[in-house]
Amino acid sequence: MEFCHKLATVDTIAIHTSACGFDLVSVEKALPATLLNLVCLRASQVQASAACIARYWAELREAGESEHRLYLLDAWREAAVFTKRERAALAFTESLLCVTHRSPRPSSDRDLMEQLTASEEVALTRAITRVCSWNRLGIAFPQAHAA
Repeated sequence: MEFCHKLATVDTIAIHTSACGFDLVSVEKALPATLLNLVCLRASQVQASAACIARYWAELREAGESEHRLYLLDAWREAAVFTKRERAALAFTESLLCVTHRSPRPSSDRDLMEQLTASEEVALTRAITRVCSWNRLGIAFPQAHAA
């Protein structure tokens, strides 16, 4: 129990920063903020992170994203409101989240390569990894999300 108590007092932001060491500026320069936030919102939906869902939803709304598109994000494959580029990024996001069934370079990855440059693909992968690590820190150190 003492170990768990110590974990509860750990600064999760410090852990994340030191463990991941992401250069967020380069990720944000490589891809449009809207695309990054759509991907992060979708990853947070899949991983059921209320705090991250609220954060990315708010950032997208503040940037002018329509509620209509945000409501349809959970069913993006069936919604015609997303571009080919966004669809490729969302498919790639989900393929990285579901690694137990991963085959080498599935069709979603080929679609991504047609829509993004190699440096954009790396930036997207780094963004997905970042949000997944935040979501997992939320599992390890749960906090209630304020309504």
